[in-house]
Amino acid sequence: MSNRFRYIKLNRAFALLWMLFFLSCATYHERAAKYYGYYSTGEWVKANKALESNRLLQSNRNQLLYFFEKGKLLHSMGVYDSSNYFFNLADVYMEDQRKTIGNAVVGTIMNPMMKPYQAEDFEQFMMHYYKALNYYYLGDINAALVEARRISLKEYALDDKYKRDKRYQQDAFSLIVQGIIYELSNDQNNAFISYRNAANLYIDNDGVYYNVTMPQQLQEDVLRTAYKVGFYDELSRYEGIFNKRFNRNLSEDPELILFVETGNAPVKVEKNLFFTMNSHGGDLFFADQNGGFNIPFNTAMMGSYSARDLNSLNIKSFRVAFPGYVERLSTVKSLSLQVDGTPTSLEKVEDINTLAFEVLRQRTVQELASTLSRLAVKKLIEEIAVKAAKEAAKKDSSKSQATAELVGLGIQLFSALSEKADTRNWQSLPHSIYYSRVKVKNDHSNIDVVVNGKVYHSFEFNAQDQLTIANYTITQ
Repeated sequence: MSNRFRYIKLNRAFALLWMLFFLSCATYHERAAKYYGYYSTGEWVKANKALESNRLLQSNRNQLLYFFEKGKLLHSMGVYDSSNYFFNLADVYMEDQRKTIGNAVVGTIMNPMMKPYQAEDFEQFMMHYYKALNYYYLGDINAALVEARRISLKEYALDDKYKRDKRYQQDAFSLIVQGIIYELSNDQNNAFISYRNAANLYIDNDGVYYNVTMPQQLQEDVLRTAYKVGFYDELSRYEGIFNKRFNRNLSEDPELILFVETGNAPVKVEKNLFFTMNSHGGDLFFADQNGGFNIPFNTAMMGSYSARDLNSLNIKSFRVAFPGYVERLSTVKSLSLQVDGTPTSLEKVEDINTLAFEVLRQRTVQELASTLSRLAVKKLIEEIAVKAAKEAAKKDSSKSQATAELVGLGIQLFSALSEKADTRNWQSLPHSIYYSRVKVKNDHSNIDVVVNGKVYHSFEFNAQDQLTIANYTITQ
């Protein structure tokens, strides 16, 4: 084969590489923008069609994200049994999720976006919240109780995973939901334990937990359930902590607990950081240009290579594609309720936006260590491949040195274009969640959700049980 035809074939291959990886330059959010656009405007049917036609979300590596999004969308549409069908698929997927050898190799040589998506810890807590609501709306309190109990199991797993590090291991909002579900089943004892555990998270963090100030309603819940189960010493202790006296004259009026979800969770974007690889006493480490990071090499990434192999690279600089969040600001500036014309406050109970930023920050060093170590090994493999191409050119007179250099260029081009940050996350989650527990004195009451001083949504509440829960979404 002549050099001319070799050049044509190589050029076509490089052009194909450019075309394939040009698409990969877009973030996950950009590639799923149509679906999220319809979701954010409450156009559920169009959102569902866009979700089903999105190739990225239909891929095997994004199966978990698809289950999350489908479950959340169907919940928003009020199709609660189908919603839980997909959430249960997500649940089983997470329980059985195991990295295959192929996925591990692809993730190591290429980038984390090629691995199956693994849920954030707070995303798993939110799944239990929606599943519990779905079961409640379907009238299956026992199944809702199972989800409530699984919140504790998730916390135990995180405690074991992080060995009591100062990381996100418990979710105060999920514990409040757990307490409410126990109250619905008239289990006041476990309701008290859940409310108390949630309150203690705030107390241990000076009254603010991931940008949420301890709700006054939670304080009332701790005192009320302590009184109902006869834990009078605990009642007195928390009265002192909260600096309030509990009214022992309990009202028998029906109550409505309303959760109002506002805005959209943040999206992930790609950020570029630059590091150099150094060694000290035989140990490898990475330092960034600004001196803000000094990260050890993750030896688990080394495989069959040695520190000497990696040292021989003499790499001046690494470009690291790393994920970062961008907040999507909510248009909701003020939020309240009116119950039969009487103003009632809504308190923030979960700030998913803050959680996302903080959870990523907490694992930054660990993830940078894996990413940098992966890049170092990838660079070594790249140089070995280029060297092999040049050696082959020398041994075979039918191949030119120029062709070998083009092969090497192709390998380097592929390496550069395939380096991507993982920008996936469950983006139909709300920015924040607010709640209120209101007493309803009339069997039929008018409830107005007031946003920015104007009535945004109204509904009639028919009190059929002593305690009723509902949730409402404001996607803007």
